[in-house]
Amino acid sequence: MRLFALVAAGLSVLAAGACSGAEEAPMTLTVSAQTWAGAPDGDSAQESVTLPADEGESVELPLAQGERLEVSGRDGERVELTTSVPMAPAGDGGGINLRDTRTDFSLAPGEPVEFSTPSMDSGTTWTVTVAP
Repeated sequence: MRLFALVAAGLSVLAAGACSGAEEAPMTLTVSAQTWAGAPDGDSAQESVTLPADEGESVELPLAQGERLEVSGRDGERVELTTSVPMAPAGDGGGINLRDTRTDFSLAPGEPVEFSTPSMDSGTTWTVTVAP
């Protein structure tokens, strides 16, 4: 009888754990920034910052003037990001897309996202990666 009670208690703990939903594995975002200028002799600066890839986490973008990046959602390994101001995403053939500025970006491990200040003369490009 005692063995039966122990087995029943163990099974109820397993069932409760299965119903509560699994927590997402910890992941880290790395935000790397590089300034650029249209002139070939323009000065360039680089900086990076890391933060947990958890919903609600936010950080001031490196080499920015108060612009922020927030983790707005997470579904497994896919991470949704929101910027505080519209940014120009990387173009398909290189460069930036000034016709499609946005504040929402999505990435997963092995799929970095790149966006820049929407400017043609000088600005900053950020590359965001996520890793377990």
